[in-house]
Amino acid sequence: MTLAFCKGYVFCVARRRSAVPVVYWAFLARLGPFTDKTTPCELTDRCAFWVFRCLVGASRATNAADRLQKCPSSAVRPILLGPKGQSQGYSQLLKGKQKMKKLLTIILITFSVTASGQVNPTIWDSLKSVTTNNYELKTPSSWRQIPSDGQGPEQLFEASGKALPKMANGSPVIVTTFLVMQNSKNLDDCKDKCLNGYRTNPDREFPKKFKDGQEKLKLSSGQDAYLLNTRFFRKSKQLNQSRFDLIIYSDKAKTGYIYTISIQYNDNDYKFETENNLTDFAKKLYSYFALLN
Repeated sequence: MTLAFCKGYVFCVARRRSAVPVVYWAFLARLGPFTDKTTPCELTDRCAFWVFRCLVGASRATNAADRLQKCPSSAVRPILLGPKGQSQGYSQLLKGKQKMKKLLTIILITFSVTASGQVNPTIWDSLKSVTTNNYELKTPSSWRQIPSDGQGPEQLFEASGKALPKMANGSPVIVTTFLVMQNSKNLDDCKDKCLNGYRTNPDREFPKKFKDGQEKLKLSSGQDAYLLNTRFFRKSKQLNQSRFDLIIYSDKAKTGYIYTISIQYNDNDYKFETENNLTDFAKKLYSYFALLN
């Protein structure tokens, strides 16, 4: 299989074609028909091919087979194609489609979850509410609420291991959310004070040329708000941090609020943020916040 993979890839590069279809054929063309003795490894390989077909389309897979049939290299064709010069894997996979249906469904669901990030979607199935005179917010029931006793944030939740992966690159992923009051005149004043405060902490090292994200949105109660996003390295903890802030102003309370999500992890390239769709994660949580009249 390894030899087939390498030769198929070289063939693609030489022909200036995409390596992806031929690489799959190199792995799958020698698979035999489905029988009662078909091993789990073979089923896994065949299911992987079906995921590939769903992504690129049957026509591209067929075209890949046609290109292989025209390959002049006698060293490559016997490995990638069957004894009659035809791809055996594709026809047998078609015959075995019904037998693989359940396995394929599981793999496609797994692939979809992976593509959309690692946030556990079931956390939103059970929510708990926190209501004050000025606002109401909801969080997943599994998140631990930490009493503030009148000091620090008005609301504080610890959610490590309850939504995102527990570990990243050998270090724990620390997830906390908190809400604080911000003395301000209006929404924009509250936003500016939050942005200006990001770089006042000497413990934070910001990536070069990084620009803080800003997006205006609507609360579930209809008022305007801002979603801010920044990232930095915490020298004291030796962890990278993605931070999201929902900027709110309550006309009733005549004050601003900053509702923060802090995710700390070990990833100097900050790929953890994009791979886990942390922006969408933040928006989902913030969709459960409402100001009260």
